[in-house]
Amino acid sequence: MTMVWSKFLKMKSVQKFYLTFGGAVVFNRGHGGYDSSTGSVLICSGERWNSSKYTYEQGQGWIVRAYISQGGVYYDFFAYFPGLIAHYYSNLPKSLIYMESCEGIKNTTMADAWLGAGAGAYMSWTRSVLVVDGDATAEANFHDFCINDLSICQIVAKGYSSGGAKLSYKGTATLGL
Repeated sequence: MTMVWSKFLKMKSVQKFYLTFGGAVVFNRGHGGYDSSTGSVLICSGERWNSSKYTYEQGQGWIVRAYISQGGVYYDFFAYFPGLIAHYYSNLPKSLIYMESCEGIKNTTMADAWLGAGAGAYMSWTRSVLVVDGDATAEANFHDFCINDLSICQIVAKGYSSGGAKLSYKGTATLGL
């Protein structure tokens, strides 16, 4: 499988937000959360907010402005909802979507969007996770995927957790790399 690694899943050109995989990994290390007003998971892109960009996607409600506090200073970024994935992605057979993001699978809205786009499985955290735990878990998980040839269900069964959050998945349990 080909791996697509990115510190943040940036939306440099949302109109060209298509990826064609023959089986791949989409790895996102960034903020995530649950929006109680929509009942959906949203993921921060890492791209700084600009109200004049992605106006069509903003109008559809697929992209919103998210504020992240770091050291008492607020920064604003683009964040995306499942509708963006459902609209721009398709044909992702056997792909693993790995969201190292808080609440990335608090409910299944984001997972359902990726699976609906054809991904094989979606992995993330059920609640807020400490960055150090998320990073260490991702490293251990990919070691288990690539070196130990474990499947998603075998990795999740190890019981990774952080401050009440648990690593979870939806999709093909036997999917591996």
